[in-house]
Amino acid sequence: MNILKVITTSAIVGIASVANAQEKEFSEVDVTIQLGDAGGSNALNFWPEVETDMEAVIRQRVSTLYNPNGLNVSLNVTEISLDGSKDLPGDGAFNTLRGVAMIREDANGPVVAFEEFGLRAQPWETSIKDGMFLLADKADFYNAMLNNFANELVTVINEE
Repeated sequence: MNILKVITTSAIVGIASVANAQEKEFSEVDVTIQLGDAGGSNALNFWPEVETDMEAVIRQRVSTLYNPNGLNVSLNVTEISLDGSKDLPGDGAFNTLRGVAMIREDANGPVVAFEEFGLRAQPWETSIKDGMFLLADKADFYNAMLNNFANELVTVINEE
């Protein structure tokens, strides 16, 4: 029996969705990346467009939930790491995203909710046939992590 290690999240297997009927509406979503605490991170060397990409994914995720009177959400991504190490290896591999969502009822209003949340991909072992190996494409993994992080953000907000 051959073993295949696949990095997976619940959303890579099948992107999780939240029931649209109970989702809150959004007027604005803003994403910032602040990885620069003690020990720093080299993630932006490998993923320089992650802030723009993350904002685009989240905007697409909430596009059907737009309402000019909806929530104003600021997301600060605070960690991109591989097994807790913020110093990513030479290929830029990561398996963890963490962030903080600040939710306001309007753009100039006070923060009404402050939620920390994260997403971590775990190795998964399965048998394969005839010694074949299926490796996830780096771009597909990156997109899956961003999409799942966007889904997690919406889930966290809807639980408020």
